[in-house]
Amino acid sequence: IASFCEELAWLMHSGVNMGDGLRLMAEEASEEAMKACLVQMAGNAETGKTMAEVIEEAACFPVYVQGSIEVGEKTGRTEEALKALAFYYEERERMNRRLRSALLYPSFLVLLLLLVLGVLLTQVLPTFQMVYESLGGKMTGAAGVLLEFGMALKAVLPVIYVLFGIAVTAVFLFSVCEPFRERAISVW
Repeated sequence: IASFCEELAWLMHSGVNMGDGLRLMAEEASEEAMKACLVQMAGNAETGKTMAEVIEEAACFPVYVQGSIEVGEKTGRTEEALKALAFYYEERERMNRRLRSALLYPSFLVLLLLLVLGVLLTQVLPTFQMVYESLGGKMTGAAGVLLEFGMALKAVLPVIYVLFGIAVTAVFLFSVCEPFRERAISVW
């Protein structure tokens, strides 16, 4: 959306009419859906419709884009409205990248920490217990409590593996899949 608005603003600034500008953008579009949308918009623009009407009929962009362009057309500041839209959507994308990185790194560290603690409690402490028992002693106090916790943890380890897998998958989907991220944010 940001690049569309920015390109359209530059084309308007250059004096290219809207229909020709949209056709030029359609030729350069890499995605087939966007190309088809731009061709449809160019056809509608050549019938003499306003940019806001063209965008509304195409239904390829959010209502906010159409409304902002409509206000820009009514006030005679369409080019400024397009530049403002481009800036808004660029900032929005930048914020999404920051949010992803801000959530991804700490999540990874927490999952790694839990994995290390799990290994210590389920594998290392029982080894120490066997050493103490061979020497005729027994782990007591905090070490004994942690050993008991580790033994209980070892019993439910398959469930923890499944939950860990779900958490890793959720973090991966959140960082890669935009619809999943938007749904998760709206639920949050």
